[in-house]
Amino acid sequence: MNDKQDAEYTKGKKIGLVFGEFIVELTANAELKIAADKYAAFIALAGDCIDGQSENIKGNAVLKKDFRIKSCTQGLIVAKVIYAWSYNTGNIVLATQMKLVISDFKLKDSLCLSLLRQILAVATANKTILLTYGLTNALLIDYAANIAGYEANVVIPTHAIGEKHNDTLGLEAALLNAETILHNVIEPLMGPYSISNVEFFNKFSSANQDIIIGRHSHRDPMIPIGYINVVIRNKVTLDLIGFGMVKIVGEETIYPTNVNGFVKIECVQGVINGKVSAIDFLSGTFTATVTDVEQTIEVLLDPEV
Repeated sequence: MNDKQDAEYTKGKKIGLVFGEFIVELTANAELKIAADKYAAFIALAGDCIDGQSENIKGNAVLKKDFRIKSCTQGLIVAKVIYAWSYNTGNIVLATQMKLVISDFKLKDSLCLSLLRQILAVATANKTILLTYGLTNALLIDYAANIAGYEANVVIPTHAIGEKHNDTLGLEAALLNAETILHNVIEPLMGPYSISNVEFFNKFSSANQDIIIGRHSHRDPMIPIGYINVVIRNKVTLDLIGFGMVKIVGEETIYPTNVNGFVKIECVQGVINGKVSAIDFLSGTFTATVTDVEQTIEVLLDPEV
């Protein structure tokens, strides 16, 4: 999950909390309730994908290493027993094959598994006679189990990577669907609440933000910062003005507002000056004192004549 997806998912959880707080108002608006439920479902699906992404396939690597060490150690022991038997019986070819040292097992997984299986096959085919050389059935059974565990954990990471890829695609789709519903249905339907229920509207607007970090993204942690919410309205009608732009004097970053004329901005604490613009409106300015308490600033713009 990248930073943008993390912001969208976090935003979705916050919006869900706001809708839960204002469930009476939400339920009274049938279309908004339907859209909110769909949005929540896609956010929940995104959460499931995030959980899937976070599965640690490194655990398989740990198991693989453990099974490899056990099976190689046992393989060397079994090979030495086979060597002693083949030497005693004059089977020079087999004795040569089984005259192994631990470094002979330092191979790629596929080759190492092939060698381990070869040793197991010879031992299994001659287990009765090898029993007299001290090679017990219990050791062979455990050896076979460790080889199987080693092989399984060579294969599992490949599947896990595939599943992670699927989760990544699922996350992208879920968040895209959630954002589509949010921007095309929920945000427009929330507009009337800016007049009829300002608290509901403000809390929704505050939650509905992917926080924009400007020049302070690599800020000195000793410099205190705060947040301001800028809302743009028509000075004549007091209607919200969507898709405006805000610029803090002294910064290069331009902060676009959403369809509801709202944007949250991170700023260094202290007095700041801002400029606001929107299509078909005269530009405006504002001055604010940023503190550790989040505040909302409304800027009224005059329509162009």
